[in-house]
Amino acid sequence: MSVDSLKAKARRWTGAALVLILLAALLAVGGAWMLQSTESASRTAVEDLSDFYLQEIAGQTADHFQTSLQAQIAQLDVVNRAVREADPANAAALQALLGDMRQDTGSAYLAYVDDKGMLYTGESVQPGISKISNLPAIVSSSEPLMSVSETVGDTNLLLISVPLEPFEREGVTFVASLAGLPLDTLSEQLSLSRESAQTFTSIVGPEGAYIVSSPVSPDVPNGSNLFSMLERAAEFEGGESLDQMRQGVEAQQDGYIAFRLAGQRYLGFHTAVPDTDYSLITVIPYNVVNASMNEFAATLSRNALTVMAALAVLGLVAGALFLRNRRTRDAYVREQQASRTKSEFLSRMSHEIRTPMNGIIGMTTMALRSTDDPERMQECLEKTLVASDHLLALLNDVLDMSRIESGRIEITSTPFDLRKLVERAETLFGSLAQQKGVKLSVRVDEGVRKRYAGDALRISQVVNNLLSNAVKFTDEGGSVTLEVTAHPLDEADGVRDEVAFSVADTGCGIAPENLERIFEAFEQETAQVAGNHGGTGLGLSIVERLCELMGGTVEAESELGRGSVFTARIPLVPVSDDEGGGEDETGLLRGLHILVVEDNVVNMEIVTDALEWAGAEVERAWNGREGVDAFAVSEPGSIDLVLMDVQMPVMNGLEAAQVLRALPRPDASTVPILAASANVFEKDNAALAAAGMDGHVQKPIRPEEVARAIARITGR
Repeated sequence: MSVDSLKAKARRWTGAALVLILLAALLAVGGAWMLQSTESASRTAVEDLSDFYLQEIAGQTADHFQTSLQAQIAQLDVVNRAVREADPANAAALQALLGDMRQDTGSAYLAYVDDKGMLYTGESVQPGISKISNLPAIVSSSEPLMSVSETVGDTNLLLISVPLEPFEREGVTFVASLAGLPLDTLSEQLSLSRESAQTFTSIVGPEGAYIVSSPVSPDVPNGSNLFSMLERAAEFEGGESLDQMRQGVEAQQDGYIAFRLAGQRYLGFHTAVPDTDYSLITVIPYNVVNASMNEFAATLSRNALTVMAALAVLGLVAGALFLRNRRTRDAYVREQQASRTKSEFLSRMSHEIRTPMNGIIGMTTMALRSTDDPERMQECLEKTLVASDHLLALLNDVLDMSRIESGRIEITSTPFDLRKLVERAETLFGSLAQQKGVKLSVRVDEGVRKRYAGDALRISQVVNNLLSNAVKFTDEGGSVTLEVTAHPLDEADGVRDEVAFSVADTGCGIAPENLERIFEAFEQETAQVAGNHGGTGLGLSIVERLCELMGGTVEAESELGRGSVFTARIPLVPVSDDEGGGEDETGLLRGLHILVVEDNVVNMEIVTDALEWAGAEVERAWNGREGVDAFAVSEPGSIDLVLMDVQMPVMNGLEAAQVLRALPRPDASTVPILAASANVFEKDNAALAAAGMDGHVQKPIRPEEVARAIARITGR
């Protein structure tokens, strides 16, 4: 080998060595930079993740606390109405009434307050000045107030007061009603001490005094004031200072805090409790979040060094990791959006369900107290039925949306009276509109036939949802109009009318950019609209899907601040007035002998009354075994139909149907068996068919619906 060759080879090795040294240096510098940046990013991620998590927890808990307060105020309103109606003759009668109502409502404490600050309960009369710190404010206030008392009852109470229209009995003037919610119960309901998650939440007043206290550190007692405890034992580092926290709590503002307490670092978040001057403080130990993030950071560092080495030989690895990380981020964003949507929906449903439930409980209580006034009792029961229908409609909306999205909903076509369908809708929403001070008008065009063939249940659902929205979003003094028109469709395959249900209102209207969104599931125009008017955000979505399934359309026109017009157009086949029978189910089942198998006494009474109302003869059995035995000893052919509950002791409805079908008698395989069930999912219907049942009616039982279902299955 020549000298020049040796020199060239030496230069190549020297160049390679320099490249390797440079690469090693780059890897070392890059690795050190990556470790440092990863540690910094880890700290930032801990704080960001904690801030997000604490904000979500605090917001949800504050909403739950507000709901508990509103429920107590609503319960006091019910009590006050009942007292006004009972009109007790003297203070003793008032005390007796309050004692009864405390038992009925399950309240921990219930009292009336006079203008001297005396507390009147069902058990005693006692001065309140030494027991309630803000008693003078309660006596003089025109708004609901809250206070904490450790001595007024058997346990620590959160007291809620509602002002009264002052009235006098025996020289005593009563000015306010007072209810107490045990702080221990409130803490359990709101899960304020999340020891399993090491998250601790307290509720404080504007000056930091504890309303509900949750200990943060076992080494530092809470005392009676959060600010005093933090000033005495905590060192703030990051986020707000203690003074800024004081100002934020007093001003009802949100804020993020970080501090050390007894040698341990904590992260926290404070937010206002709506409709009160209280604030909610949620705290989590830093190391709870940091432990997970440290493990993540260590893994990330090792991966980063591997990537750095791989980048020297293959750049495609970095591209692949980039795309993978991007997909992960997109999936995370989608998951968070889905989680927020679910949380918002559950929050709305909680509010919407509580509204009719409050009406049901309150009106039932008032009905029980009005047994000596039949007209008043009937009025209360009718309002209870309206609230029950509202609650059932909410639940049906959720279930219908699930069935629609999975394609499991069926559209039927049977003759029905369209004018009576419209009359029922007018009756249902007329009272709701009247309560709001809204004028409801209904016009049916002369060209609309009396009877059509179609799915009356789904058409009624469309009309009711449109009217419900119109009444809900129209303020007092406004108007809602339902107009029904029809015109023939030019079709080669038969004669059909396009029936249009147009609902116009003078409500708040919808902004043009939001018109498309309102037909999406769980969506409402804005968060402010959802907060002011409530609702699940499913009504219009269900209307649109049902119209499409029935071959129709729905259109919306609106002007912000002026009102809206929603028009559902559905093709229907006109039928003669005598086709499909009459609408009156009374006597529809006359001459039928029906075996009812039901274990619940109340349900048995309801079903029996419905069937006898329709003219049937009813035989009872109290479980599946008794039902099979009753059918086995009956004369062949004497039982025209078996109405069978599904969930029963001894033998359930599915087993009983199978055993009955296997009996050695000719009518065992032919007698119709109709299930009565609250289960409404497709898998449940398949199980009923597999057991030998011919169909089902859905609970809660409606007399006219069960009569029509039995008439159809028996050929009436």
